[in-house]
Amino acid sequence: MSNLQIARLGKNLTQDELAHLLGITVRTYQYIEHGERKPSYEVIIKLQGIFDNDISSLLSESNDN
Repeated sequence: MSNLQIARLGKNLTQDELAHLLGITVRTYQYIEHGERKPSYEVIIKLQGIFDNDISSLLSESNDN
């Protein structure tokens, strides 16, 4: 499980809800959450606002895979 997924679940958000908040498609969000695509600068800023977190920790892989 990625740190981004853990943070999303901690806020009780679905992938669809978070993608909507970020202004991206669910599929694009899924790619980001699974580390298959890097988010744009705009998405990074929005993620920081939503999670009030250091973005580098959100986008790094969890050690609990």
